[in-house]
Amino acid sequence: KNYSNTAYVKQLYLSFIGREYDAAGLADWVGRLNRGASREDVFNGFAGSQEFTRICQSYGIVRG
Repeated sequence: KNYSNTAYVKQLYLSFIGREYDAAGLADWVGRLNRGASREDVFNGFAGSQEFTRICQSYGIVRG
């Protein structure tokens, strides 16, 4: 969708974590993108996060 880095990270928070971003987290992820991290790397960071894992577990989803 041609999101800015900030909009992309905000969307990942909503999609993976189900909440609004926190200022420190947003700054960290956007900073990584601005320094050259790929969007795939950031996506994988959300997908592999402890917070997302706990959400999955709360629904009985076992991550492999």
